[in-house]
Amino acid sequence: MAKKCLVVTKDIGGFQAVRPVADLLKQRGHSVSVVAEGLSLAKWEEAGYGVCGGAPMEGALDTKTLIRSDLDPETIIRRIAPDFVLASAGSPIGLELTVCSVAKSLHVPVVVVNDIWGSDQRLKGVMPNVVCTLDQEDTRLAAGYYGPGKVNIVETGSPTFDTFVGQAVPSNHALRNVTSNFQKVVYVLGQDASTTAYLKGVFEAVAGESNTLVIVGFHPKFLPMPEFCMQWLQIVKAAKVPVIWTTNIVTSRQYMWYSDIVVSCYSTGLVEAALMGKLAVSWVSDVGRQKMAAALGGLTQFPLVAYGGACQVSNVEEFNRISTANDEFKEGPDSSVVDRWEGEAQSKDRENLRTKLHIDGHAAERVVQAIHDRIDVSV
Repeated sequence: MAKKCLVVTKDIGGFQAVRPVADLLKQRGHSVSVVAEGLSLAKWEEAGYGVCGGAPMEGALDTKTLIRSDLDPETIIRRIAPDFVLASAGSPIGLELTVCSVAKSLHVPVVVVNDIWGSDQRLKGVMPNVVCTLDQEDTRLAAGYYGPGKVNIVETGSPTFDTFVGQAVPSNHALRNVTSNFQKVVYVLGQDASTTAYLKGVFEAVAGESNTLVIVGFHPKFLPMPEFCMQWLQIVKAAKVPVIWTTNIVTSRQYMWYSDIVVSCYSTGLVEAALMGKLAVSWVSDVGRQKMAAALGGLTQFPLVAYGGACQVSNVEEFNRISTANDEFKEGPDSSVVDRWEGEAQSKDRENLRTKLHIDGHAAERVVQAIHDRIDVSV
């Protein structure tokens, strides 16, 4: 029997984690309605989904938080009458929290899919029926947060990474032609206020290296915030190496593919970079640790570091050390190997990372199975 699912998302990360589940539910004949705000709204429309309420009405959007105020969650839930709500948890959280709160008050089961460690904890005051976690560390965080036996915690892995199984990154000849002219390519993957320290640090580390190209991409959520962007633009403007900016024509995965090093603080992009065999660098600072703890359930070290999938640095000297080691690996006896994880040991490390994060192409299926098993909804 077909069931009705109401999806609610805000950020791109949440969209990427939830969309594969929504697609699978539709493929199995179930009804999927979407309510969205923030950067995820346009993504759902691009994917062919209608969004309840469409774009925010004039004056109903906070341009800094991207939270909308023109929708009444109770009206939407009563009209759609979903059998369950499927949610992500963005930052700062808005519609996801209000929809899930109202759903629980109306006795509609809530299923939360984490797109990063501890993201479910942003649903303050909401006790989901099911939380789908990334791995053992994410499961540990959820169990400690909710207490024993209060929430069904299911270690599904993130559906975001299902596409890393059996799918190659599409080539981009223009980007390849540009990057092939440089000995080293560093991709700076922007985030929040933590970006300032590593953006400045990377340019200080590579200053004067004419054979180094830096690709800079700011997070679109922070582009409307001049207090960040003006500072970041000044740092880039003073750079003493070649720089190119990211565009919407090329995907972040393509930029990663043609890079040697990917730098961020706690972005899931570091996981993607590691899975591609790139040197993933978590550059931490006092601000970075604060932001990471707030976003990742109190963690102050990106879990990928403990897994051996990323290096953690906090200053120029540490970055130069691991960058030099990476250069020496590329120029070693087997210099024809472009992917630094193609050797036997490196390939084993990457496989271990896939195992820890349950990256086997079936995470979305496990989420659907969790819905079926844990909230008594036949999907």
